[in-house]
Amino acid sequence: MTKGAGLLSMNAYNDEASFLESLASIFVKKEDVPDMVKVWELFGEAYSQYPLTNMFQYYGPMNSGIVWPIYLIPQDKYLSPTYQIESRYQALNQANFVWPPSGDRIGECLGGVLTLDETVALCKQMAEKWEAGINILNDIGKKYVCDNNYALDMTVAKAIGIQIRNSYHILRFYSVRERLFRTSSLSQQLDMLKEMEHIVQEEIRNTKEMIVLCNKDPRLGYHGDAEGYTYYPAKIAWRIEQLKNVLAKDFPAVKKMISNNETLFPEYTGVKPDGLCMNSVVKEGDVYHTVQTAKNWLPFNNDYVKWASAYDGDYLYFIISDETGKTKKNVRIDIEPQRLWPVKLFNFNARNEQDGYHSYEYDGKLITVISIPLSKIGIETQLKSRIRINIQYGDDSWIQKNPLPNRLSLNNVNPADLGWVLFKKQ
Repeated sequence: MTKGAGLLSMNAYNDEASFLESLASIFVKKEDVPDMVKVWELFGEAYSQYPLTNMFQYYGPMNSGIVWPIYLIPQDKYLSPTYQIESRYQALNQANFVWPPSGDRIGECLGGVLTLDETVALCKQMAEKWEAGINILNDIGKKYVCDNNYALDMTVAKAIGIQIRNSYHILRFYSVRERLFRTSSLSQQLDMLKEMEHIVQEEIRNTKEMIVLCNKDPRLGYHGDAEGYTYYPAKIAWRIEQLKNVLAKDFPAVKKMISNNETLFPEYTGVKPDGLCMNSVVKEGDVYHTVQTAKNWLPFNNDYVKWASAYDGDYLYFIISDETGKTKKNVRIDIEPQRLWPVKLFNFNARNEQDGYHSYEYDGKLITVISIPLSKIGIETQLKSRIRINIQYGDDSWIQKNPLPNRLSLNNVNPADLGWVLFKKQ
């Protein structure tokens, strides 16, 4: 980049091609200049496919996926920031909380701009374009075996290619995994499992290759923003063992479940949800009358405040009945619109009633009705799929909260603190 800036500051070029040819002549022989220009063009085309969203940059696998574990059995573990090694916030009673390896909540790196499958497609195109450039470098590299600068550049280029391919594999793995858990066809399940097994095997090969490259060039893995190494040989070796363990234990276990015609992880998908559940009922007329008739009330952490839920074609309703007095309280509802996706926070201030918040007295109780448009929650809810939530009324919560370390744009909601909303039909 420095050499390129110097050339541009001191010379005039008719077009981009003549500039690139001039720059390439600094690094390779005259006969190899066209090939080097072609490599840069391919690399540029690869980066033009980068899923350019803030959330992907903050939490995606492109920077450090080479040390991400891969989980076949769902863990519901959060993604760690790519730009930090230690949290800047005191968390879990630790002054310097070191972020753990990222988990399987892959939707947290998407942010609602791109779908998982769109991101997979973009990373696949990145990997293919970059690999095409690497192939050209390999072809001409035989002429520069004694050129240390060329060797270092080649090492960096290969490492970037591994990181891109690694990102594609991780995203593809979880895309297939989520479909696997929701597919009933035995043959399709076995095909998906085989594809995922192949991905893990490929990742073991990628990871081993990255160790070799890191030993050649100690700059690899250093992240300037994080002010430290996000990956290094020992951590990469740890990942290899994790992947081998998944191959040896988890794949046979899931294959056996499929062979036995078992439903895969129904407590995870919501087919047979574990934990606390709310039966949301179809709204008919007045929403309070609807839940009174349905008798679907659930308590908070005391006997004086309870809540229920209803829905119609446009809204999801939460009704809170407070027998303790007439003081209005703030309401916060945490909603996970889709498994592994970021939890959305809906806050309602009791001091300034706004759209979606309404309180009134009825039969000696303070009734608070919250209405949230389905369009603001997500497509899963619009289709009446089962979702997970927690609801907080003042200081009372339906499920006791155990917050995670705070993360930029993702808050501190712990997925373990969520229960299910089941949409009951008439």
